[in-house]
Amino acid sequence: MEDTDQEMEFQLFVETYQLPEPLIKERDAIYESLTYSSELYVSAGLIWKTSRDMQEQTIFIVNIPLMNSLGTSIVNGIYRIVINQILQSLSGDPVFSESLCKELQKKFFQQRCELGRIGRRNMNRRMNLDIPQNNTFLLPRDILAAVDHLIGMKFRMGILDDMNHLKNKRIRSVANLLQDQFGLALVRLENIVRGTMSGAIRDKLIPTPQNFVTSTTLTTTFESFFGLHPLSQVLDRTNPLTQIVHGRKLSYLGHGGLTGRTASFRIRDIHPSHYGHICPIDTSEGINVGLIGSLSIHARIGPWGSLESPFYEISERSKKVRMLYLSPSRNEYYMVAAGNSLALNRGSREEQVVPARYRQEFLTIEWE
Repeated sequence: MEDTDQEMEFQLFVETYQLPEPLIKERDAIYESLTYSSELYVSAGLIWKTSRDMQEQTIFIVNIPLMNSLGTSIVNGIYRIVINQILQSLSGDPVFSESLCKELQKKFFQQRCELGRIGRRNMNRRMNLDIPQNNTFLLPRDILAAVDHLIGMKFRMGILDDMNHLKNKRIRSVANLLQDQFGLALVRLENIVRGTMSGAIRDKLIPTPQNFVTSTTLTTTFESFFGLHPLSQVLDRTNPLTQIVHGRKLSYLGHGGLTGRTASFRIRDIHPSHYGHICPIDTSEGINVGLIGSLSIHARIGPWGSLESPFYEISERSKKVRMLYLSPSRNEYYMVAAGNSLALNRGSREEQVVPARYRQEFLTIEWE
């Protein structure tokens, strides 16, 4: 980053960060009402544009709260847990205007719109594109493919998306939430550094990289997140079982999500795609009913932010049985039956009628 007069440049070399062992133990942090954290150090450089001289220094950035073996953090001596968030995909009919090209140019391409790694993957799959995965920004080619798809839908070519289907949602994990907070803190830090640089040039001072960086901004951001964010909660330590249940909670609430007053009944309701992924019984009561749930017993969060559940693949062509972890977008291509109905009659040679689910429809199949 540069000052307003472009006389000085400040750089952070995040590739060479240091995160040493915590100065205190977990037990001491609880007894002394402290935060179990580690100090983050990064290399920074200060470049004078006139002489091209660079002063490099390892500087202290912030104390980052660490996650312990229980999957929780100790903040001010209290066990806190950050639960996962379900992001609802954007919905609503497209709005067309006379100046559509100008609107698209203004909205998406004057400032680069980032889809992210998961967004690029989903865009390629939905629109049958072959754009490289490392290109995570929205391109004119994406807009053209989306418009072409909408025109096809007008003539009943293609299938409408179900906004409540789990394949059209993704999970924001604890890592994603903390990464967003760290990015927000860096943006605030950038504004402070620019102001400090301008003041140093105006007063003709010779600063060091550490003079520009204060840990207060980043520390305040993390403290605000763990203390005030609705997804950061005090761990339920009634017994070991409640701790496990609390750690497997899912929530539609929080920044970027829904609110209890605006969420419709359709979103709160049980969807067929929840089968094997989200427990249909465990939810909160009152205004947040259906907006806070729990993972199914064997469900897990996949690398692309989707919920995955284990299924045994049984085929008439092969006697081998193998287990697969399938996401909601993949298990639609299989006929899914309850495992106990097949296991109870596995040795029987008679033809069986088994209840199953295929493409969100419940039916019965004959199995021999």
